[in-house]
Amino acid sequence: MYMVILLFGFFGIAMGTGWVAQLLTGRRSGRMDWTQAFWVGVAAMGIAWLVGWLLDRKIGTTFGVAGFIAAIAAAFVIQLVLNARQAEVRAEEHDREKDLTPEGLPGHHQPQKHKSKKRRG
Repeated sequence: MYMVILLFGFFGIAMGTGWVAQLLTGRRSGRMDWTQAFWVGVAAMGIAWLVGWLLDRKIGTTFGVAGFIAAIAAAFVIQLVLNARQAEVRAEEHDREKDLTPEGLPGHHQPQKHKSKKRRG
């Protein structure tokens, strides 16, 4: 029974840290991605556990205030990396869409645009 409570507590803290990280990084879409928040939180809790264990060799540090703050800091860094990667992907998609014609063909099928020549006069 205690293991179930501990497990739900771990996943609750993980979801909370991912949520706080998304709030701190300022999601551009305005909506929370709860799946991403959960996995970012789980990864951050793992990092917080590892740091806590390396510092004082106690498992309980993860569930203390210091462990929660370390998890939020780790989740914040992970979320920043994920947001940067998503921004790169969106920029690549935008560039790719910009190069397509209205028919959906790649840009090299577009007729050549001739620049107007300046007249000398």
